[in-house]
Amino acid sequence: MPIKVAVEMDLGDQDYRVHALRFQMALDTWGDPYSLGMVYSRINRFADGAITDEVLMDLGYCYNIDYSPDFTTVIQDTTTISGQIAVILEFEEYQNIIFDNNAICGHTWITEPGRPWTDALARGIIGAADIRLQLQAPTSAAFDPLVPAAKLKLSNRPNPFIENTEIHYSLKDNSLYTISIYNLKGQKIRSLVQGKGQAGNFSAIWDGKDDAGKQAASGVYLYCVITGNQSATRRMVLIR
Repeated sequence: MPIKVAVEMDLGDQDYRVHALRFQMALDTWGDPYSLGMVYSRINRFADGAITDEVLMDLGYCYNIDYSPDFTTVIQDTTTISGQIAVILEFEEYQNIIFDNNAICGHTWITEPGRPWTDALARGIIGAADIRLQLQAPTSAAFDPLVPAAKLKLSNRPNPFIENTEIHYSLKDNSLYTISIYNLKGQKIRSLVQGKGQAGNFSAIWDGKDDAGKQAASGVYLYCVITGNQSATRRMVLIR
């Protein structure tokens, strides 16, 4: 069953950029996941003891396909936020967020389809979800050492496209990496690149076909690069 988990944070009056999001998740032992490691994340305003519908930042999709216990995704959005916020992760079927039994549970919220947000402790959950943000004050050069400062650059053109599109990406080291194409259901339709990279700028062509060589239908697709404990995801539009 899809589930949403949120952690409340108070950033005070200082404006911050969100440099990265880190969280821990685990595979549900009761069955195979509908979509491996797919998580949709956003930041909403938290006010008067509740999570509001005001979206401050839409962080989009990320994929922790290997269920890394220390997964970090770099955020490209330069929007600044402050005050009370709720970091929300939307997990697909058979995916579990990890709760820390030693953490304070008063700032963790949880919900399922058709149910209101509930304090996790009130739902009988011991511990708090391990969800963290790396923040940077716009006027400060100091970074939290949560993740390396290097960003993954990712784009494609043309976008929208009719037949082919060129995906441009950058690598910061010689880690193993993958580039994959997903539909909006989170189903992987094409493993485009797999290998061990080196630092530099590169590109790959997607011809609009799936792994079976069939033409993909018109629509919106996600392309994702994963290297080490970092990932970046973008959207592209295929027109037939």
